[in-house]
Amino acid sequence: MSRLFWVRCASPLEKVACGAFSDISFVSAGKKRRFCQLRSRTLEDAVKRVYRAASLLQVAHARNVLITAGIRCELRNQYLAGALGDLPMMETWPQLYVDDDDETLALRALARAAAAPVGTMWTCSGCGEQLEPQFTQCWRCGTAGPPRGV
Repeated sequence: MSRLFWVRCASPLEKVACGAFSDISFVSAGKKRRFCQLRSRTLEDAVKRVYRAASLLQVAHARNVLITAGIRCELRNQYLAGALGDLPMMETWPQLYVDDDDETLALRALARAAAAPVGTMWTCSGCGEQLEPQFTQCWRCGTAGPPRGV
């Protein structure tokens, strides 16, 4: 048996994220505007934990990586830090879960995001600043960097 509840959604991207593992029906009239109606998961629904960290900031970044990759995910234990001490430490950490079918894709997307940028340091022609390969323009003067792949 599943429950229905309402969640406030600020942006279309957030609507996609909050709709993970749910049947979404958007209501566009009256006082329920910009709310999503969600069906909570049942115990039979199979999910896998793909990420856990002590910092909510890190888990939120991983969640954004998965959403950008088109993988629906569910953030759990977002507000459980207050129970630290009563519950085991790692059980209170924020966690990301995905459907069983998306586990491999999610792990690949997270690995790509965590990988060091490929390339060599480059020197800005405008101010002489040494920059790492992930920068496409100089952070100091704004001069465009060399074309990618060069």
